[in-house]
Amino acid sequence: MILVSNDLSSRVLLSDDVCSSMAVHRQRRFWQPERGGLLFADRSHASRSEILISEATPPHSTDRSRRNSLEIAHKRCCEEIQDANRRGLLFVGYWHTHPEANPSLSQLDVTSFTKNLSDGDHGLTSFLAIVVGSSKSIHDGFACYLITNQQHERLSPLENG
Repeated sequence: MILVSNDLSSRVLLSDDVCSSMAVHRQRRFWQPERGGLLFADRSHASRSEILISEATPPHSTDRSRRNSLEIAHKRCCEEIQDANRRGLLFVGYWHTHPEANPSLSQLDVTSFTKNLSDGDHGLTSFLAIVVGSSKSIHDGFACYLITNQQHERLSPLENG
């Protein structure tokens, strides 16, 4: 899957493996809580205009989740980022599920991501947020956003990409 910014200046590439690793956690039942993890890109395939997401970490038992909320455990994040850095990967954002077919960022998501961006010790000025909806198709029901302190831009799927 290839996603692009509105002005076509940025591209995000998601492999089928990454899509599948997130899709297995879709909230399709009323009792399933939100799930999520971190997103990493291969250092050798990252530039200002294009990024290849090579890994989406799975949910963890120390995360606190409910039907409509998720708090990813801070200690787990730090450990996963350190491990990924040793393997030549860069932390580029987060993914999580929503119990809707066509997901979008909630106001809580926007507030939380903006706070994380300004308060975090990761050194990032922007990051990606992928929201995984309840669609049954592997490539449907994904919403990808570029988050900065000033805005959140939804990236669009590139046709025939």
